[in-house]
Amino acid sequence: MAKICWNCGKKINPLVYSAKMNIHGVEGEFCNKCSDTFEPLMRQINTISNVRDYENTLDRINYLFENNLCNQELKDYIIEELEDKLRLNGWEEKILEYREEKKEKEENEKRKKEIDVAYKQLSKNFKITTGYDFQGYVIENYLGIVSGEVVLGTGFISEFTANLSDLFGTYSNTFSEKMRSVKEEALNVLTKNAMMKGANAIIGVDFDYLTFSNNILGVSANGTAVVIKKIDEGN
Repeated sequence: MAKICWNCGKKINPLVYSAKMNIHGVEGEFCNKCSDTFEPLMRQINTISNVRDYENTLDRINYLFENNLCNQELKDYIIEELEDKLRLNGWEEKILEYREEKKEKEENEKRKKEIDVAYKQLSKNFKITTGYDFQGYVIENYLGIVSGEVVLGTGFISEFTANLSDLFGTYSNTFSEKMRSVKEEALNVLTKNAMMKGANAIIGVDFDYLTFSNNILGVSANGTAVVIKKIDEGN
């Protein structure tokens, strides 16, 4: 009777290497291709020495399953083998703490993405000026001063090329690009902070610049968050 691979279900060529493995008390045989995947995985499970190793192994198992490289039955047995390792080392409480931290981090990342999507939509109609009013609009409410700070390293290469520009009296494109980039980012942070206050515009925008040691450049964008409304020309 032909042997069948526990994972992929294909017939195993008796003339080609195959591996037998006992996973959570159940023995199965793997074809050459699948053994290349699961032998290293089982070795990884047997050498787990901390909570981080446990989580990395679990991620690897889930990756194999999600990419159709592991069938459901085999996945269940492997996870049960992994859980045995967890209980044997008394990591239950640590694992729960780690998962809570991971869940909170994932939720924060999700919220950040949602805010970024909302920001892109709202920023299309968001108005910003260095002045104190907008033609055709009236300010209905002042929501207070807002700011957006960004710190950026200029880097050794930028510093070197800027020094050369200084020496020869030429224009430094490298520093100019970095300055433009950091100003745009500071303005984005300023806009997001104003939106969180419920504003749809910012007036009196200005920039402050700071230089720190080790080629660090800081830019702070400041302004007043306001709510504006388009003037009805019919009145």
